[in-house]
Amino acid sequence: MSFEPDLPFAALFEQSPIRGAIFEAGARYVAANHAYRSTTGCAWDELRARTTHAAFDDATAVEVLRSIEQVLVTGQPDAVAGGRSRLEQPGARTWAIAHTPLRAPSGEVRWVLQHLADVTEHESESSTSPRVADVVQRSPEALEVREREHRLLAEMLPTQAWTASPDGAITWVNRATSEYRGMPADALLGDAMWRGAVHPDDLEEAGALWARALETGTTYEHEARLLRHDGVFRWHMTRAVAWRDATGAVSKWFGSTTDVDEHRRIEAHRVQLIGQLRARNFDLQRFAYAVSHDVKAPLRAISNLATWVADDLGSSATPEIATNLELMRSRAQELSQRLDGMLKDAVSGRAAGQPSDTEALVSEAVTLLAHVTSARVYVDESPPSVASAPGIEQGRGDVSDGTAPMAGTGIGLSVVRRIVEANGGSVAIDTTPGGGATISFTWPRVR
Repeated sequence: MSFEPDLPFAALFEQSPIRGAIFEAGARYVAANHAYRSTTGCAWDELRARTTHAAFDDATAVEVLRSIEQVLVTGQPDAVAGGRSRLEQPGARTWAIAHTPLRAPSGEVRWVLQHLADVTEHESESSTSPRVADVVQRSPEALEVREREHRLLAEMLPTQAWTASPDGAITWVNRATSEYRGMPADALLGDAMWRGAVHPDDLEEAGALWARALETGTTYEHEARLLRHDGVFRWHMTRAVAWRDATGAVSKWFGSTTDVDEHRRIEAHRVQLIGQLRARNFDLQRFAYAVSHDVKAPLRAISNLATWVADDLGSSATPEIATNLELMRSRAQELSQRLDGMLKDAVSGRAAGQPSDTEALVSEAVTLLAHVTSARVYVDESPPSVASAPGIEQGRGDVSDGTAPMAGTGIGLSVVRRIVEANGGSVAIDTTPGGGATISFTWPRVR
């Protein structure tokens, strides 16, 4: 999924005085506003081409990359203190670099918002690069500026964002929250934001989890249906993280509420389709069994009849009659084998079962190849343990050295492919004119 903000957010982000950029995996820029580009002295094309090394010196770029990847993996904010810009002129600055996760509609962390706070003056007061928290705590003015910057960033986010006091009372909501509820921000403070908003079927569980988070200070995360201003309930993922003061006590809650309704609908539809597919596969297998049984019965009768006629005629049968009777029997047996192949193909897509004894399978393969003088078998000292599958025994049978033709059903490779691919493996075939064929496959290792 690419980062495609709506026009109001894109305009606000570009015009914001806050130095902001948005990254995807690999620390690749997907957006950088005017303040950020001006501060770093980098045009957008340069940022996009060089990633973090365009804006920061090499040491800082490595730390920024680590921090961004950590946020993408953990979903938790992170920061890099004392980062240095790449600019070498006297105006080069030192930054406190904050990284905040941005979630896709599915709730997955897909991007990271980077915010640069200028700490050059604070750094000059000490030979040691300060931590972000140290800079903020040095003066109430710095804390107030940082608070305003973060509020402005949160106002621009397309997802719902809010803060709450230690007891859970809502103290602030952003524009997206107000627009979703269709109410002024002031009307959503306290407990008003949740009152009547959570679907009755989700209210008890949501309330219990929120109460537990408030009591323990642990992260709150829950999916529930929330009422929109037009009376429609839509599924949302709500997540809240506690902010602790120097003593470790919770001083504030930061929360986000992301619309995941479409994701849930798609997932529900996917599950429904999988269920329908399984039902149809089951019906197909049952049909294949029925057809095989119904057709093989008269085939057996034809084969038996040909045998009885041959026995009755005995030596009086002409060569032509004997040949035709044998042909009748062989054709009936061939058709019966093909029906067996159809049955095997019908069940060959089932999932892997219990672990198989790989060494025993290899030993059996060596036995099958014993009479083929040109065959060579190479085996690692310790073959891995693999998962077996229904129908895996279908791969076992006679092996020819190629000097005599062998009858077959013609669907052996098809059965092998279905078995292997159904269990997470792959099959490849490489043929050389006059040189035979090489068939290889991968199979899942038992964890």
